Amino acid sequence: MKTTNMQAKGRGGGNMKAANPQQVIFELKKKVVTALNKLADRDTHQRGVDELENTVEHLAPDKISCFLSCILDTDSEQKSAVRKECIRLMATLARFHHGLVAPYLAKMVSSVVKRLKDQDSVVRCVY
Repeated sequence: MKTTNMQAKGRGGGNMKAANPQQVIFELKKKVVTALNKLADRDTHQRGVDELENTVEHLAPDKISCFLSCILDTDSEQKSAVRKECIRLMATLARFHHGLVAPYLAKMVSSVVKRLKDQDSVVRCVY
């Protein structure tokens, strides 16, 4: 019986990561920031968009706050493509996790309002 329990714990490696929530959060932030950096380059922009959309689609409910903190943290020093995509990602997040974003709506709306005042018209015209 002990062998069965040990084998079950050792399979997949996913259980080991779940034991350290800080590591999981760190990995998510790293993944999101890396994808956001890809948005700034024309050659990797679409890959970054795809990675971020995939992340949103498979995001665990308890990781929404972490994801939002990454995309809401963009400022005017980021390229316009990054700022624009962060606004679009909020809509994607709401579409996939509509019932779970309610606690974050104030922050999300504040970020959208800030981007509506952006000096770059590309950011203001998010579709």
